[in-house]
Amino acid sequence: MLITLLSTLDLALIIIIPSVLVVGMVILLLCGVYHVRANRVYIIEKYNEFNRLLYTGWYFLPPLIYRRAAFYSLLPQYRTIRLENGKYIKITYQIEDAKLYHYSRKMIDVYLLEITRPKSDITLEYLTEEYTKIGVKLISVQEVINHNL
Repeated sequence: MLITLLSTLDLALIIIIPSVLVVGMVILLLCGVYHVRANRVYIIEKYNEFNRLLYTGWYFLPPLIYRRAAFYSLLPQYRTIRLENGKYIKITYQIEDAKLYHYSRKMIDVYLLEITRPKSDITLEYLTEEYTKIGVKLISVQEVINHNL
């Protein structure tokens, strides 16, 4: 009898709108769930400023307040880079300080070109010291003899 008193529009408002709101809230809350895999680190920002680092595990951070700014692998990584003189080198490195690396705004290969351009005598010690400034541990540098593109 109550249904006959309500118009179709009223019934839609009573059922559909709350359902949409509940589904929307569930989706919004799920956006705050983070799963950080092994050997990774997430940079979390709160209102566009650094807040914390998240390591392996499950986390919940309220969405719209916190955001994942970046994530990095903590395992050794390899890059082959072409230098200005035409030679190729292979560098092996590992990010040790993700916060310092992220906020230095330096990419590994671009940074290598920046620090090698003004110097003619590059040593592994010099490169290691420079990479430490951006939170990266330089493991090895090797010249690549046969590089095919």
